[in-house]
Amino acid sequence: FQAEDGIRDLVRSRGLGDVYKRQVLTLTTSPQRMHHLPKVLDSIFNQLASPDAIYLNLPKRYRSRDIYIIPDWLSDVQQLTLQQQGDDLGPVMKILPVLEVETDPDTLLITIDDDVRYPPDTILALQTAAQANPKSAFGSRGFNFTNIGQHLEPVRGEHAPCHVLQGYGACAYRRHNFNTKILLNSLAAQPQSFRFSDDVILSNHIASRGVARYTIELAGRLQHMPWGDEDSQSLKFVDGGTHRRYEKMRQWLIKAVSYTHLRAHETVLDLVCRLLLE
Repeated sequence: FQAEDGIRDLVRSRGLGDVYKRQVLTLTTSPQRMHHLPKVLDSIFNQLASPDAIYLNLPKRYRSRDIYIIPDWLSDVQQLTLQQQGDDLGPVMKILPVLEVETDPDTLLITIDDDVRYPPDTILALQTAAQANPKSAFGSRGFNFTNIGQHLEPVRGEHAPCHVLQGYGACAYRRHNFNTKILLNSLAAQPQSFRFSDDVILSNHIASRGVARYTIELAGRLQHMPWGDEDSQSLKFVDGGTHRRYEKMRQWLIKAVSYTHLRAHETVLDLVCRLLLE
């Protein structure tokens, strides 16, 4: 099959039967979790829909300390491309290096986490939603910022709007949702500790480019792997935990620039944050 031939069949998951667009899956991991990757990849190779490529993106050193030992079996995995280069910019490594090599604006970029096994309909459901709404981004999990309790309100359901897409639920973006230069500049301008909050970073970036975010429903359940809780370097244990990190980042987004400047140049997510405090 060649891309220019037009249409793929439903089973191989270009689900709505429209003209073929390239679709890739991308993730990152830590040295401590490399030996768990076969279990995660197994759930990907048993999907109802197959991506055109899979990228594993690694920095030279994990959090600028630990080296990666690349297992021999990795080179035998068909469709998987290992990209290892540069500094560790945090969990945005799951997508950032791919933006340099996948340049077609219509390419669908599906991100996953390394401690979740995904139900068989995950890729197909994301593809279907993205094909029907090519200007939006999707994930199976999301949340809204609030000024109540822990400041985060979970969002679930089919085509439910949300402020932030949560990476562990798998997310689908078009390549044109991103401006790599702007994204890198925003990372450089923020406190380095914010790099652990990739969900907010990515959703804030695409919101600034007018991209709506919605959740979708999957037929199956996400299966959280035990190493997500057993790993002391898991993001849920970093800087006081996920909820605390997200709230600190929300406050910073509001206060980082003057009130007048924020009103003039705020992103959609910044606007949400500001209105919650007024």
